[in-house]
Amino acid sequence: LQGAALRSAIRSVAADIQRAYYGYASTVRVVAIWDATLVVLDEHVRVSERLLAAGTVTPDVVLRARAERASGEQSRAAAVRDRD
Repeated sequence: LQGAALRSAIRSVAADIQRAYYGYASTVRVVAIWDATLVVLDEHVRVSERLLAAGTVTPDVVLRARAERASGEQSRAAAVRDRD
């Protein structure tokens, strides 16, 4: 009976370790995705600013692009915090 309890505890610990590893690997990937997304958001801000300078969009487009960039930075910071 003690051997069965020991084997059950070992399986439980192994399952907890696997879940922790997969959780960590997932957060590492989320940070990498946010890093790539921020590059795209930077480009969106740049294009919006150029379009505003050319007179083809209104200032709210640039403000919206900047707000999306700031939101992305906050999301990345939360992902880094979760990873760490």
